[in-house]
Amino acid sequence: MNLNYKVAGKLKKIRIDNKFSQAEVSKLLFVSQSKISRLENGETKITMDDLQNYCRICNVDIKRFLNECFSK
Repeated sequence: MNLNYKVAGKLKKIRIDNKFSQAEVSKLLFVSQSKISRLENGETKITMDDLQNYCRICNVDIKRFLNECFSK
């Protein structure tokens, strides 16, 4: 599986686990809802800044997130 799609799927999972809608995440990150959708569908590569902020609002350790994406 493409790493971008692994990251995308994991982003969606942590958002849902935290009971956030895409609209809520977009407001917290000051980006459009369509950007969140594109990130979660693997249509857009995520920047490190966006990933750090996404993990921060979802209360997920970024090192753990990346380890889980690179393992398996």
